[in-house]
Amino acid sequence: MKYPDWVLKHKQKGTEIRKMGNNFYLYKISSISDKEKKRPRKVTQKFLGTITLGGLVKPRHEQLLEGMRHISVKEFGATNFIVGMNNDIVEKLKEVYPKAWKEIFVFSIFRFLYNSPIKNLETYYAGSFLSEILPGAHLSLKSVGGLLRDLGMLRELIKMVLRPFISGTDFALVDLTYVLSCSKGMVSSVPGFNSKRDFSSQIHLIFLFSLDQHMP
Repeated sequence: MKYPDWVLKHKQKGTEIRKMGNNFYLYKISSISDKEKKRPRKVTQKFLGTITLGGLVKPRHEQLLEGMRHISVKEFGATNFIVGMNNDIVEKLKEVYPKAWKEIFVFSIFRFLYNSPIKNLETYYAGSFLSEILPGAHLSLKSVGGLLRDLGMLRELIKMVLRPFISGTDFALVDLTYVLSCSKGMVSSVPGFNSKRDFSSQIHLIFLFSLDQHMP
């Protein structure tokens, strides 16, 4: 059967064109030795697509697979909510830390959400939509370690960032501590963990103290 040139141009070695009705289809074929008939036998391996004037249209499932190769799944909700609620903080960070604001903000988010150590920042960043809306943040162990060292040395810059967000006239001091107790009658004394890595029975306390009134 003679096919139009726009159909034949898709025929390559190991393929076969078949016409069904008014449509042309391309298949991948091969041949195997038929011991009974003692001659090669053609085997259809795969449907390659429909040949049209516009070109070869691949099978539907292959089109879907190609589309899925460009799909990635990333966390969105929590981080996007935090970004949307803190535009004022972002703008202040940009003003005070024009070169490092992105790393500071992203690091703060992951510390808040996951209490993430520095070594895990890059992993959280790669799996978060933050890498799309705030691309290019340098969060390697070495980069963040150097950043934190520099931040600590320039306390005045930290005060410049925080000062606009302090409001009101009443301030409180917060003190966290613990008391060890072996008393069997103390209901709130339970095995715990503290800064001394002591797992003995203990009571954890939080003290709030008014800086203005000098009273708890």
